[in-house]
Amino acid sequence: MAAPRGARPLRHRRRTRSERGPVDRHHRAQGVRVPASVPGRPRRADRLFNRRRFLEELAQELRLVERRHEPGCVLMIDLDNFKYINDSPGHQAGDSLIRAVAGVLERRLRAADVLARLGGDEFAVLLHGTRSDRAVTVAEGLRERVHLLSGEPVHITASVGIAELEHGAPAEGALAAADLAMYEAKRSGRDRLARFSPDMHARAEEGRSWAEDIRTALDHDRFQLYCQPIVDLRTGVVAQHELLLRMRGRDDQLIPPSSFLPVAERFDLVQAIGRWVVGQAVNLIGERRRAGSPIRVAVNLSGRSMGDPALTSHLRKELGRGPAQADDLVLEVTETAATANMDHARSFAERVARLGCRLALDDFDAGFGSFYYLKYLSVNYLKIDGEFVPR
Repeated sequence: MAAPRGARPLRHRRRTRSERGPVDRHHRAQGVRVPASVPGRPRRADRLFNRRRFLEELAQELRLVERRHEPGCVLMIDLDNFKYINDSPGHQAGDSLIRAVAGVLERRLRAADVLARLGGDEFAVLLHGTRSDRAVTVAEGLRERVHLLSGEPVHITASVGIAELEHGAPAEGALAAADLAMYEAKRSGRDRLARFSPDMHARAEEGRSWAEDIRTALDHDRFQLYCQPIVDLRTGVVAQHELLLRMRGRDDQLIPPSSFLPVAERFDLVQAIGRWVVGQAVNLIGERRRAGSPIRVAVNLSGRSMGDPALTSHLRKELGRGPAQADDLVLEVTETAATANMDHARSFAERVARLGCRLALDDFDAGFGSFYYLKYLSVNYLKIDGEFVPR
């Protein structure tokens, strides 16, 4: 979805006390000056600014920081897993959500602040006259308000990056700093805040390097799967195998998934990895069946793969080539990934069942809430979390 065009500035008008929002009151309580307007800056319109207009406002704010030594902060706000929210109910639902989020942010900001939609599900906020510790409080309030938009079956969360404006910094650099902080919040688990620190630049470069290695591995078949037997404790016989993913690095060392999957998720490469894994699993099942030694295998999928419509299409195509039997393939997702978006999980479980494959819920917790979710998910296996298995 294209970002809205920049809005025409409104005329200056002093707000009445009743028009001041909750964030205004918070800023005043914290001793932060809240001007009715910033000299030389028009008021925000009821529509969102676009990226170009926001950068113009940010450049002006940086000149104020330089000339008057006033504080200021930039927030980068990104909706978590919006792609799957957008894909599942349809783009109309996604558009409605974006409008709702924009409305929430607009109502919670002061007239002196600037709000923009940079594209897709990314918003930027310029907080005039605000230091980073105050910006954290404001950002937390915005994140909580976005979360209140949640409703069955959609769970709405946001990750927020915070960067304090520095003397001599260009507008693009200040925005990039907030963007790096936002990705740090996502890397740390999403639905949280992160402040920019200089070492994030190094981590970002490392992430881009990892992403390039992952793309190379996908293009040149440098992923490998290893079979781990699963034994039936009653008979002592191997009942099936779990396929464990590894990536071959530049010097041919084997790299565990914990090292590259977080980067793959950030750069939207994990869906391609999921499709590669199920394709290889189907090939293995077919080869073993042709050889007269059938095998059942389980593969692990990320939460993002559940919302990837191309995954089940790819799986249907691979199974259609024969002779692999769909019943010999078990798709595993973690309980955390499934319960994070029950709408996607239910839809995924239904598609898997229609294909004839099996579904396993991994890291199943014996807590009360876990059993509640089983009412809504059709699964063939539960893999109990190791903490609840006697040793």
